[in-house]
Amino acid sequence: MKAMEEVVEEKEVKPLIAEQLELYKLQSESESKSDDSVDEEEEDADEDDDADEGEEDDDDEEEDDDVSPR
Repeated sequence: MKAMEEVVEEKEVKPLIAEQLELYKLQSESESKSDDSVDEEEEDADEDDDADEGEEDDDDEEEDDDVSPR
């Protein structure tokens, strides 16, 4: 029997032309800007959670005040 041989094509690496490099830079900048906006949204959500926790504490205090002694 013959041994099976796998043929692997070598990919040739070519340097980017100026236009391609410019497009790459623009894409990188837009991706980093979109990443920043996601971080800001997460921070806003965290702040909302903190505000909710504060409200819950206030509700608990009100409930304690409404309890009459026996």
